[in-house]
Amino acid sequence: MIKGEHLRSEFMSLHDNLRITLNDQAKALLNDIINAKPCEEGCREFANLGPPVVRRLKQAAAASNPIERRDISRALVACLAADVVSTISSRSVTAEVIERTKRWQPRLLDFLKGDDQGDYWFPNDLFLKDYRFVTGITVPCGAQVIDLSDGIGPKTALKLATRHPTLLFRALRKPWFQIHTESRYLEEFNFDGWASFYKTAVDLLKINPHIQGIVGTSWFYDPILEKVSPRLFYLQELPLQHGAILVKQGTTQFDIKSATATSSTRRKLYEEGNYMPRCHTLIWSREAMIAWSANRQAN
Repeated sequence: MIKGEHLRSEFMSLHDNLRITLNDQAKALLNDIINAKPCEEGCREFANLGPPVVRRLKQAAAASNPIERRDISRALVACLAADVVSTISSRSVTAEVIERTKRWQPRLLDFLKGDDQGDYWFPNDLFLKDYRFVTGITVPCGAQVIDLSDGIGPKTALKLATRHPTLLFRALRKPWFQIHTESRYLEEFNFDGWASFYKTAVDLLKINPHIQGIVGTSWFYDPILEKVSPRLFYLQELPLQHGAILVKQGTTQFDIKSATATSSTRRKLYEEGNYMPRCHTLIWSREAMIAWSANRQAN
């Protein structure tokens, strides 16, 4: 067997082994979710996968046994992961993205086989990321993953109205690539990795002319990072030097937890009242990104 066939067999074996443990009702729910088609376009919330899928996922999440809920979710992802290369190859993506998908598969398999999934069912963040991956909504691109068709929310769009009115129509009506951090795969989360990611995003933009650019929202786009975490300032410095813009958002407990979890310096500053993590949305248009890439290649 070639590697791809072996992986497909491994995923289906895991699916079958998990399925055996389920009762008839759970098996029926699993079948329904596998056959349901998620919304691929226009879903501007991470957990919004389209009403048919969300309804069935909620039914599965309402099962009384947490172990059974987790096994339904693992079996679902394993089944869809068996054919994920074909699924993503059918999208408008590059050969690099397909190759990254192939490299992602064995890591996902190891995760599903392990014992550290936690509350792995809808709307758990890791489950959502994996489901979006195996259905081709989100694709791996190195330092970030990309939602292939998303948008800018109306509140963010309205904040652009006075400062960047030319972007308002595109923000409200046109699709954008939405980018996210995958916390389980951070080995490319560094300066070189992000530069490589931006090049990957540009390559995707070139074959998707209807996509307006990339948009991402995080605490690490906060301009205050230049003072509190200068080593991370490159995350916004490079795009801002080449035409990207920032839109200030609010602060949530998730932002505070994320910003203080891995840095004793930021945690101490927060605890002392000298730092409050704030989310910002970074918006980088396709024209500006392509110009940056062309200038980078020329130099």
